Amino acid sequence: MNSIIEKIHPVHCGNSSFVAANEDIFNGSPTTDVINLKNAQGVMFVVACNANVGSGAATITIEACDNVTPSNTTAIVFRYQLISTTDLPGTLTAATTSGVASIGTTNTMLLVEVDAATVGAASVNSTYNNTFVRLKATETQSDAVDGAILAFLFGLRYSPLTTTQIS
Repeated sequence: MNSIIEKIHPVHCGNSSFVAANEDIFNGSPTTDVINLKNAQGVMFVVACNANVGSGAATITIEACDNVTPSNTTAIVFRYQLISTTDLPGTLTAATTSGVASIGTTNTMLLVEVDAATVGAASVNSTYNNTFVRLKATETQSDAVDGAILAFLFGLRYSPLTTTQIS
């Protein structure tokens, strides 16, 4: 039997802009590293907001990317669930390309589900069948929000993966 870790394949998606001490994770409107979905059905991002010193907030969007740089991006639709009460997840909701606004409340977690087929169907600079994706957090209120952004691949085509999914 495969372990849960083998089934979901955690991915290191953070860069130094929001990983350092998990402080002020939306500062500078960061993006995650670009993740390759070639060998997965999708990715789940987890945006955990632990503390908020004021009214810090961000709008979360998902971008399909044409390559690992990325040279071009386009916002895509996704599904999300906000968990703001212990053991009581919110409704699974479809997000538009505008994303989810006002994320940052203390002790909340946003689960973002991105389907690889949605990434491939998106037109990124007039190209299709792209496999690269990233999360973008556009800071809308500059008070510090402490927390973390994580990513887990799901529906792996090969298990366990032997090559990196971070490009």
